[in-house]
Amino acid sequence: MATFAFQTTGKAPGVYIQEITLPGPITGVSTNIAAFVGPAQMGPLLTPTPLTSVQQFFNIFGTYVDTPYRVYAAHAVNGFFAEGGTECYFVRVGTGVAASRILQDSATPAQSALVVTAKKEGTAGNSTTVQVAHADGPATSVPNPVATPASTAADKSSITVTNAADAANFQPGNTVLITQGATTEMATISGIAAAVITFSPKLRNDYTGGTIAMPNLSAGTMQVKVASTTGLQAGSSIFIDNATLNEGAVIANVNPISNVITLSNGLTNTYPLGAGAHAIAVTAKTFTLTIVSASASTEVFANLYMDPRHSRYFANIVNSAAVTVELADPPSTTPPINNIPGATAALPLQFGAADNLAAITTNHYHQGIDALQKITNVNLLSIPDAAPNGGNFPFHAADTQDIQSYMVAHCEKMKDRFAILDCTEVSATATDFTALVTQRQGLSSSNGYGAF
Repeated sequence: MATFAFQTTGKAPGVYIQEITLPGPITGVSTNIAAFVGPAQMGPLLTPTPLTSVQQFFNIFGTYVDTPYRVYAAHAVNGFFAEGGTECYFVRVGTGVAASRILQDSATPAQSALVVTAKKEGTAGNSTTVQVAHADGPATSVPNPVATPASTAADKSSITVTNAADAANFQPGNTVLITQGATTEMATISGIAAAVITFSPKLRNDYTGGTIAMPNLSAGTMQVKVASTTGLQAGSSIFIDNATLNEGAVIANVNPISNVITLSNGLTNTYPLGAGAHAIAVTAKTFTLTIVSASASTEVFANLYMDPRHSRYFANIVNSAAVTVELADPPSTTPPINNIPGATAALPLQFGAADNLAAITTNHYHQGIDALQKITNVNLLSIPDAAPNGGNFPFHAADTQDIQSYMVAHCEKMKDRFAILDCTEVSATATDFTALVTQRQGLSSSNGYGAF
């Protein structure tokens, strides 16, 4: 029940109270989804990974790490679920680097199109290769029928052409351009019977020669009638070419009944139709990725497209056991068809490096915390290994202070999460709390986004 105060017209001045029942309960917001950041045996680096059980953590990130020193991140995740936690994220940090290769697009100058990354960090990924090949997909053409008028009916409702076979190449509903010398008009065909083409509305002029033809495909045109739409679909990258002019485009919609394709953007060029005009070919352009690795042998993913509307969008088709393939970040701004990765010979992935726990720095933790900026449902942030007196983990006090300050700053920036911080160890009988006070004074949280 909600209570509102308002002034009612037509009554004596004053405030009148009316209670209104609002429909439905107020939806609760979870406040117990934690995020842990720390080293692990394996698993994706710097990638917030949702977890619903400790066994899921072990399957993805491995078990406890005790050498060359004890890592507490896995213990903390286990404790979270053991104490009734139901959902958390884990961000693995480390010095390991998964080998990768940026595939440039087909433009000049080229931009980054795709990034191919080994699924496991380490030097082994440097022997994996990726190859790009281009291929033509479904092809069709733009119909270009031409007929020669012989005579116009007295009421200007039809034209008899010199060749019935030419008339048969048109279809009712076609809007055509009729030209004889300086006389010209656009007309819509309503019917065809042998050599007689009927128009509605009626013609304005009489014709005893000239041509009946489809109008030119003008610059800016977004709908193109083709001979067939077989194999074409929304998201198909196509190449339009009449041997003189050409351009790339992408299909937004296909009408297989009328054989009309709608483009995402209007044509750049004007393509002439009619007697003597070059034929206009429409060809889909695809690419193939071939991945060769020691772990998965040879994997071939053919007939790929770069538009997510297509049924063979690369991200939905490429399910390699050895690598991931993703759009470059930021993505290429090259328009189709040059936005597909350029054809290349087999190229090895690069820069793979093994993980070295002893070489982890505060900057690695900064990167792990930053990775959580894209996650909107985290409420608690914990870094168990950024703890003073934390066993023999190779952090100095200044390192711990740096990481904890970064945690608090992250929570203050996001404004929807809270940092759980480990404090300096103090014995139960201690009387000197200087170290704890110094640690607290070094954490500049004025808005209460963290606590020991």
